[in-house]
Amino acid sequence: MSTHHDEAVLIAAATVRRVAVALFAAAAALAFAGVLPGDSVLLGLSTSDSLADAGRLLAAVVLARRVLENDPARLARTLGHVGIGMLAAGALVTLDPHLFGLLPFGATLTDQGVLLAAGAAALVVARMAAARHPSSVRRPRRRAG
Repeated sequence: MSTHHDEAVLIAAATVRRVAVALFAAAAALAFAGVLPGDSVLLGLSTSDSLADAGRLLAAVVLARRVLENDPARLARTLGHVGIGMLAAGALVTLDPHLFGLLPFGATLTDQGVLLAAGAAALVVARMAAARHPSSVRRPRRRAG
């Protein structure tokens, strides 16, 4: 017999997984497009600076690794960390689009909005999942033997 709590945990885990896969796909696509020639991606909506591409690639790799592990609690924590990183990056490029000279072409308004919106969404979903099942954030380890 399934309880309401069990269903809420399953829904939260599925939501975290879907958001993580969506962020992975977006970050991977932008990172791949960033290595193509040119100073902008998607008709000038996004910048193609190497630091921005490295950040996108890092986020994509970390999220892909956690999604493939199939551990909802670890995925939720990682999604929260990626969300915090995206919010921080969004705040920094909002203050200075050239990131103190580290982004030669500068972040576009779309970059800023995407970083802030995706970071906030990732953080909210990760916190929602943690609130649904705080007891399962750390799974007990199996004893050897």
